Amino acid sequence: MNATRTVSESGGLPAHHIDAFLDRLRTAHYSEVSLRKKRRILCAFSRWMKHRNIDLVDLDESVTARFMKRMIDASRDRVQRARPTLRQFLAYLRAEAIVCSPTLDGESAIAHTYRRYLDYLRQDRGLAKNSLLVYGPFIRDFLDSHSAGDGSLLPDAFDAVTIRNHLLARSKGRSAEYTR
Repeated sequence: MNATRTVSESGGLPAHHIDAFLDRLRTAHYSEVSLRKKRRILCAFSRWMKHRNIDLVDLDESVTARFMKRMIDASRDRVQRARPTLRQFLAYLRAEAIVCSPTLDGESAIAHTYRRYLDYLRQDRGLAKNSLLVYGPFIRDFLDSHSAGDGSLLPDAFDAVTIRNHLLARSKGRSAEYTR
């Protein structure tokens, strides 16, 4: 049962992109309840984009972040459902080459990964600026220690054992607060 709602092509999200995304999730065996919740979020996001005259070509993380900010009065549960849905939808649009992936000219893989991880901590995990100032150098140290020398990351950089060993090596002789 695939109910299609019409969303205007002038600003907002075209309905066929929302439907195609939900069909992809349906094939991945998402429940119909989850799909209805995701549709509601995407339709609300589309209306918000249309109201602000934001076109599909302008869609990126900054747009989704602005949408999330306006949800300040929404329940925590609704906000926690919306963020991954929007992230998942944006990834789908990029994978289908409907929306361009963000790239900064001259940005190395390490700088790109570092920037994205700090954005994740700030936007998705809600860390304060001071926490980012504490964690940032530690994260950068990890990325730099696992670079291939040309600004790219080694393929095994995100292996669980590699991360654990890095954490253990850097926490020797440190206070319990630092280790935490």
